[in-house]
Amino acid sequence: DLCVPFVKYMISNELPRGSSETTLFNVPSVASSLCAAACQMTGDEYLNLTLRPLVDQICSGEADFEVDMQHITAEESYEVNLDNLTKAVQWFLDTVIISIGDVPPLLRTIATHVYNLLGEKRRPEAQKVVGCFFLKNYICPAVRSPHLFHLTSRSVDERSGRALAVIGSAMQYAFFGEDDSGFPVAVKQVTLQYHDRLVEMIENLGTATASASESSLAEVEMAVDEEEDVLALR
Repeated sequence: DLCVPFVKYMISNELPRGSSETTLFNVPSVASSLCAAACQMTGDEYLNLTLRPLVDQICSGEADFEVDMQHITAEESYEVNLDNLTKAVQWFLDTVIISIGDVPPLLRTIATHVYNLLGEKRRPEAQKVVGCFFLKNYICPAVRSPHLFHLTSRSVDERSGRALAVIGSAMQYAFFGEDDSGFPVAVKQVTLQYHDRLVEMIENLGTATASASESSLAEVEMAVDEEEDVLALR
């Protein structure tokens, strides 16, 4: 299947080799678009198995997660809601971490390729790149906007939407330690306890065996080079 070597080639072409940090998966590019398409093609089942039960629980109305004082009713308790929200964040993080073995092979191959490209000396940078690919651009958006990823058939009301937005942002904050979006300190403290486990999870994403041979990748690279030569002559 030439899909895999082509995606790998585009990542190789766009991933800076000499800079101290990379913008791959942080800015629009051909490689990031291809990887997003790969997630859509192969990742729907994984998202549904992993996140759908959690999203449905948040949207069920069985518990209150509202921590915005402007929206808390007289019958509600901020402390109880905060405890519910904190437990929900832990629930989502724990579930994603233990589901690492179920991540589709194509996504693991992409992660492995990034690690191989950047090498051991640039491992922390590679972890950030893979974290952007898997968490920032795939898992967290699915939590924040479940309808876009077909993760629930329930109605996501404003209260549930705010809870999911906080959960998605908290998961991202747990790994990157930035963009806390003003969520409660108690939630922030809990998420930071997951940082090392998330780093280990992102590291373990890069343990896949490449599904396409190096010769196949070389064939794609040669074909692209030939096409560029033809275009240069026109």
